[in-house]
Amino acid sequence: MLLLLPMFEVKVAPSTGEARAELESVLASTLFVRSPRLSRLLEYLCIKYLEGATEEVKEYQIGVEVLGRPPSFEWKRTGCGNGCASITKRKAERTR
Repeated sequence: MLLLLPMFEVKVAPSTGEARAELESVLASTLFVRSPRLSRLLEYLCIKYLEGATEEVKEYQIGVEVLGRPPSFEWKRTGCGNGCASITKRKAERTR
């Protein structure tokens, strides 16, 4: 008997509910439990993505909405959004 397997696996994007469940799982991991600020950033970015609002994600918005900076902070001087984003990415990759 000859069994033919497809050459490529077709992956379907997870539903919003599945994505939120996965997010909760990652946020519950030790790496993120120990870092509330990075947890807030990951959650913020995922929610914006799931809501289709990625165009709203700007370094200034991250500083104000996620990191609690005052609206008057100078995001170009601090670079807080980029630094947090790269740390969050590394931690998320470790939870896989």
